[in-house]
Amino acid sequence: MIRLRVKEKAGASGLLSGVWAFLAMVSWEAGPTLAQNSSPVCAQDLPQTLEALFNRPAEGRTRWGALVQTEAETPTTLYDRAAARYFLPASTTKLLTTAAAFLRLGPDYRARTVLYREPPTTLRLVGGGDPTLTQSDLERMAAAAGRAGVRRVERLILDTHQFQGPAWHDQWAWQDFVEVAVAPVPSLILDRNQISLTLTPQAAGRPLRVTASDPQAPEVRALVNQTQTVAAGADTVQIYREPGRPAILLTGELPVTQPPLTLDLALADPVALIGQRLQRALQAQGIRVERVQILTTPAAGRGDVLAFKDSPPLVDWATTINQASDNLYAETLIRQLGVGSSLPGQTTLAAGLTEVRRVLAEQGVDPTHYRQADGSGLSRHNLISPAALVGTLQAMARTPYATAFRQSLAVPGGPGTLTRRLVDTPAAGRVAAKTGTLAGVATLAGYVRPAGHPPLVFAFLANQSDQPSARLRQTLDQAVVILSQLQVCN
Repeated sequence: MIRLRVKEKAGASGLLSGVWAFLAMVSWEAGPTLAQNSSPVCAQDLPQTLEALFNRPAEGRTRWGALVQTEAETPTTLYDRAAARYFLPASTTKLLTTAAAFLRLGPDYRARTVLYREPPTTLRLVGGGDPTLTQSDLERMAAAAGRAGVRRVERLILDTHQFQGPAWHDQWAWQDFVEVAVAPVPSLILDRNQISLTLTPQAAGRPLRVTASDPQAPEVRALVNQTQTVAAGADTVQIYREPGRPAILLTGELPVTQPPLTLDLALADPVALIGQRLQRALQAQGIRVERVQILTTPAAGRGDVLAFKDSPPLVDWATTINQASDNLYAETLIRQLGVGSSLPGQTTLAAGLTEVRRVLAEQGVDPTHYRQADGSGLSRHNLISPAALVGTLQAMARTPYATAFRQSLAVPGGPGTLTRRLVDTPAAGRVAAKTGTLAGVATLAGYVRPAGHPPLVFAFLANQSDQPSARLRQTLDQAVVILSQLQVCN
């Protein structure tokens, strides 16, 4: 069942500086205390200081990996802890995906969805893998068909050939498939391949009233509602669905005094629902549709273009991926890398993964330092070393896309996953990074520009931990604050 929902004088030298900095940090919590207890650290003391942080008793069972280098064509390594070993990277996997996309597709790349008219009475909607397609876009396409004089459609074809292979990843946790963060990824995506359910308490003892953003969705038509309104108590609503099946089961309770609860869930078969929605949009234009068909093979020939919709440029995708850690965008993007390069029988995802390895190898990132299984980091089959993450960041800093790539990352207090992290600390305004979180895993990798030291590139990965994610993130943030305070000392 799953629910979606002491200061020191600058230049102080030797081990003493690092030790005092560590002792101040032992009692750090989250938020402002990061700033209150931070102290400058000399570069030569960085290894001892970070080792003291990662070896605290609370971190004793956590497996830590780290690499800190100067940002340079020939970098200097300032700290290395198991940097060549494999770790679960979580969403820092997205750094590899977006870096390869910048390098191979370019920041201006756009995905296009096209509605064709094929003689004599066929309309074909060809999915281009645009994660921003909306119901309004479908309605505009339907209106274009009406203006073109279409009145009868014998076959409405939904063409998904651009992404070959399953829309789901067989290495994702099956119990997560109901969540919007794990939506399927065909080449036709509409409204993020999700719908919303609103659960409203009724009189005590009665089931919750369920209303849906699309009542025609298979998930809604096959819904089993075993919820109950209670006079008093806690919210215990849970939602369950078997992988690949639309039927969902709602259980649990809501107190009668609680306001309506909205749950977003991923569609099991989004392409079929897109067909229904486009059919309704065409009918609203007075166009009769006799049959809807889904095809995974391209047309032998194309007819006339009635309408098309281009996605925002890739640079916007990268920002959504790296700041908001958007899984749907990341999984779509890695498939974009595989379009046109897959071998017979190979999925578009597999071709995209191969393309990432090829592109990053051209930039000097050692392919033996990582094993990438998806574009987002959801799979626990992803294995990436700190060296591979830092190598990717170093490589991107040397490309013409360095500024755009860096600006796609999250910053303290800005939009995305660092909105509430590292704010009001010495790291604010000096860090751009990608976060990552899975159960027992917390990661952070990016760039730091200390006031008293040349720019740095870093990767910190915590694995196999029994600590809460919040505690792990706190330690990661403390490590980044140390980097932001780094100084060159005599």
